[in-house]
Order: sequence, then C-alpha cells, then structure tokens
Amino acid sequence: MKDVYIYCNWKIYLDDEQSESLLRGILSSLQTLTLPDNTPNINLKLFPSTSSLRSLSKIISNCDLPNKKLKLSMGCQNIHYEKTGAFTGETSIMAIQGYCESILVGHSERRNIFAEKNADLNKKIALILENKLEPVICIGEPENLLKNDSEGYLREQILSSVADIDISHQVVFAYEPTGSIGTGVATSPLEVNLKSKLIKKILKQNIPHLDLSLIKILYGGSVNNENITDYLSASDIDGVLVGSSSVDMQKFQMILDKIITLSST
Repeated sequence: MKDVYIYCNWKIYLDDEQSESLLRGILSSLQTLTLPDNTPNINLKLFPSTSSLRSLSKIISNCDLPNKKLKLSMGCQNIHYEKTGAFTGETSIMAIQGYCESILVGHSERRNIFAEKNADLNKKIALILENKLEPVICIGEPENLLKNDSEGYLREQILSSVADIDISHQVVFAYEPTGSIGTGVATSPLEVNLKSKLIKKILKQNIPHLDLSLIKILYGGSVNNENITDYLSASDIDGVLVGSSSVDMQKFQMILDKIITLSST
C-alpha cells in the first residue's frame, strides 16, 4: 500500500492547554500501536493554533515514537506573504519556521471569510518554498458551480496560485469543495478520485517537466472515522485533511484504528 498522509487542521477549536492535552493523548495512543511489517509510512501532521506551536513542538521533540513508520510533525494554519513589516495581527514565517514543516495556504475559510485572492496565495507559496517548507495548497469549487465549469475553476485556482514558481519540490494540494467543509456532507470518494486525476492532468499539461510523484493530493471536507478508509483506498488520493474529527480524541482514535487496519491489509 502507498504511504498515508493524515493532516489535521485544529482551526481555533482548542486553547493551548486543550491542545497540549490532545497531543499527549495522541502520543500515548501512538506509543501503544503495533504495526505489521507491511505497514506503509503513516505521516501524521498537526495544524494547531499558532499560539500552541512552540509548546507542542517541544513535546513532540522530547518523545520518541516506537516505530519508524510513524512520522509526527507540525504545520501552521496561515502566514503573511511578507517576512516582516507593519502587518498587525499577522504571522511571520520567521516566527514559526523552527516548529513547522508545512503551512496551509488558501483554505476555503481564508478565501471566503478573509477574502484571500489567488494572487495573495501565490506570494505565500513562493515565500514558503523559498524557506524550504511545504505548502499545502487548498483548492475547491463552490457548491453552486455547474459541473461543466468545475475544471475551469480549478484550473484557474491551481495555475494562478503557482504561477512563476518552481514547484519541483514536494507540494501538497488539498481538494476541499466548499459544499463539504463543515457541513457533514462529504463528497463521494469516486468524485474526489476523479478530481485528483484532474488536478494532476492540469499540472502535467501546464508544467510538463513536473515530477507528479512529488505532488500529493489530499481530500478535505467532512472527513471522519466512518468514511476515511474510503478515501485512503482510492487510487489517486494520497491522504486527507481532517477538521473537527481530529480534535475529538475518541474520534481520532477510531481514525487511527481504521488507518492501521487498512494499512495492514
């Protein structure tokens, strides 16, 4: 089986104390996992509130996981596209660089609530790659968009986001149709798999030299313990971006159990 990528967006559901408690629960669970020899690498990445990054990073750095196939790291939910300056309330990439491997870019909530544009995201992605971190580029069409217009919409999102940027490093795209974000109505695995193929097609058509093996495609949108294996079993979906289900330890434990069961088959 292919490597598995589980990215967990904690949004601002938890305060710092709750975040530490959840992380310790996750670590305790990971310490007791028994993985069969044929288990692929399981890449678990947590995206907590920015205020929690330093303390959680210290906890992770002081904990050795029992199996090298388990990889646990941190990501940041957002940064500003300038390294420094008069940008009140924003987060500089320099402030989080020592704690994170990845940064979310263009999440639907950032686009819709904070009116972020593709041009803004392009500058963020360039800065992230310049600092040798991994951008997780969120894309997805509005719920009311006609099916025939979907490809053009995604094409514009993808190409404008990476315009004039060398993405020959590992870059992650998270497909998250807005109708599935926080609604409890997940897009079918078949549809997501088709969209994943489409994303790769758009990239290959417009960046012919790109090594698609370095590009990972995740699905985000009402992912939970009941449907996660359906997405991870699909041929062209590399992993998932989990929201609210990842901040509930009981649900998260069930997600882990499902992943281990699937990985060992």
